[in-house]
Amino acid sequence: MKLKDKDTIVVVGGGPAGAFFAIHFLRLAKLRGLDAGLVIIEKKAETGLGDALPHFSCREGCNYCAGGLSPKLVEALEQEGLFLPEDVIAGTIRSLTIHGHWKNIELRVPEDKKMYAVFRGSRPKGRANQDRNFDSFLLEKAREAGAEVILGDVYDLRYSEEGKPIVFYHPMKSGGQGRSAEEAEGDPDADRERFRVSGEEGDRALEASFLVMAGGVNQSLGRPTEKNPFWDVVRKAVPAYSPPEVRRALICEVEIQEELEAFLEGEIYFVEYGSKTLKIEMSSLIPKGRYITAALLGRSVDDSRSGDNLALVNEYLELPQVKRILPFRAEMKPVCMCAPNMTVGAAAQVAGERAAVVGDMAWARLYKDGIYSAYLTATALARAVLEAGIDSQSLRAAYWPVIKDLKRDNDFGRILFMLNRLVFSNPTLSRILYQAVLTERKTEPERARRLAEILWKMASGDDTYRAGLRAMFHPLAVWSIIAGGLVLTVRNFLTEQTFGLRWHRLGRYPTGLHKEDMEQKREKLRPEGRPGFGSGRPAFESMYAITIKSEPNKIFRYLGTFGDRDRKYFRPRWLRVERVSGSPNEPGCLIRYKTPFRFLDFQVVLERQVEEKYLAYRVRDGFAEGGILIFDIEKAKPGVFVLSIYVAFDIARGKKWTEKIFWFFFRYFFPGFVHDVLWNHSLCQLKDIIEKDSY
Repeated sequence: MKLKDKDTIVVVGGGPAGAFFAIHFLRLAKLRGLDAGLVIIEKKAETGLGDALPHFSCREGCNYCAGGLSPKLVEALEQEGLFLPEDVIAGTIRSLTIHGHWKNIELRVPEDKKMYAVFRGSRPKGRANQDRNFDSFLLEKAREAGAEVILGDVYDLRYSEEGKPIVFYHPMKSGGQGRSAEEAEGDPDADRERFRVSGEEGDRALEASFLVMAGGVNQSLGRPTEKNPFWDVVRKAVPAYSPPEVRRALICEVEIQEELEAFLEGEIYFVEYGSKTLKIEMSSLIPKGRYITAALLGRSVDDSRSGDNLALVNEYLELPQVKRILPFRAEMKPVCMCAPNMTVGAAAQVAGERAAVVGDMAWARLYKDGIYSAYLTATALARAVLEAGIDSQSLRAAYWPVIKDLKRDNDFGRILFMLNRLVFSNPTLSRILYQAVLTERKTEPERARRLAEILWKMASGDDTYRAGLRAMFHPLAVWSIIAGGLVLTVRNFLTEQTFGLRWHRLGRYPTGLHKEDMEQKREKLRPEGRPGFGSGRPAFESMYAITIKSEPNKIFRYLGTFGDRDRKYFRPRWLRVERVSGSPNEPGCLIRYKTPFRFLDFQVVLERQVEEKYLAYRVRDGFAEGGILIFDIEKAKPGVFVLSIYVAFDIARGKKWTEKIFWFFFRYFFPGFVHDVLWNHSLCQLKDIIEKDSY
């Protein structure tokens, strides 16, 4: 059974799934020379719909979504010619940070990829540009493609003598009527009231040649999908339909002070664990100017009730791993929240005679990328309708295989997320993975970083779960984790124990640099020429960097305490570092390193300083004579600075043959990693101290 000219397609639901179907169907139909009409029935009020406004409408209310647009989705939008206006983009994401139980792993968005943060509706109340949001943009593009959009609440479905579905709906006024979803949440009468037909303007009926159900799984919050009256309508269209498995999520808009916006600009955070009392399996924080969208999943959310939402969010915002994202003592105020259903499975049957379901009513990618899931199902259905037909047999042959394949990929996703929770919620496993990623980052070119690519694709949704799982168990990936992660973690742990380094109540922050960044920054920091190194590379060379939310004068002042006996950082056991002459941060300042072994003692003298920017020490004597120790302060963005440390030295070679033999073996077995372990710990101490003193 095929569509004919003058046939009408009715889409129930004007969210992304409905809008994507409309856009794709109308464009393909035009290419095929099919003159069919398409009507979208949307129950959420649209300010301006029907008016000749030069801009798209304002989608009222909440659309129960974190609002992150994955690289795959942005790429698909642009291939469709759907370029987001600047005032719809609430944030451009340049990096993803995964918060594990040990340290954070920051992943840069590749230069050829784009990720955005958007608001799906007009909430939170009072935000700027409420009439600019993603769903309204898509719906307007559907109108431009030829769709007619009417406001109405579908409450019944019947069939004509010809077997065509007739949709009955109650018309709604533009601007919004009735209570908000939040006001109705938990009210047992909410659904009856929503589906009641008031005879004020009378019922409406619309006959369709084909019906698309794109109403989503959140017709009533807090109520199981199978008890939702809307499903009665769906089952009349698709009798064998059984809704997909859903899971309760918690989404909250958190307001921050205006001056803190710059701290989070361009970043997105995934926090993979909670606490002993807050059982969180995964969560995300997506900055959008004055607001951060927090999305939580886990056992505590599963078991909660509507009245628990605010307490859960407040407990989440008090987690140390969350509080460290913003400056110390920053205020985070929840202003809007909901507990929507999240589709985590696939419907048992997605098509009937002249009808089908799309979006999260049919399937959604497990825990990721619900909007892209809507795009995949909507475009697949549009192609199936035009290429195969609108009868149930044709749709089962052309549409169901797509859903089935997507469903199978989620099975791989369940394994991936199980491993993800196991690793990132365990301090030891999390540390091993962090070390493996860091080792790869410091030693391999960008194109060869296998572990970083796996984490990027999983966090961003940039590949299938099947491919991700296969890449994770590739022999080279496993070897990277063992050699670059497990072995070095054991070595570093033993070093920390030897030097008395403790991480209790200390923030653990990444300090390693990408190989290409180190090569670039080395040339900037190293003094002209290579004094003390001859023409070759020094025997030891390393660099560390840490971001600090403070001002450069405060960072510079705390660097001046280097050498103070009462300083609060760089105080390892077996090593005494003290200023023996001169003033802090003044050229000529002399600092002595003293160890239990005299041949390892040496002194460094401050040769050059640039106020609030740069300190360069020279090793004056000892086995590393001529080496350099440089502190560099560089602005990353307003209120955020990067403190870098560059260390390089050659090792004495001796004059007598006995000395030459000794220093040869010393040079060969010199434990350079000890320096890395000491400064990694000290930089984390320094960051905590400065940030607590800054806010």
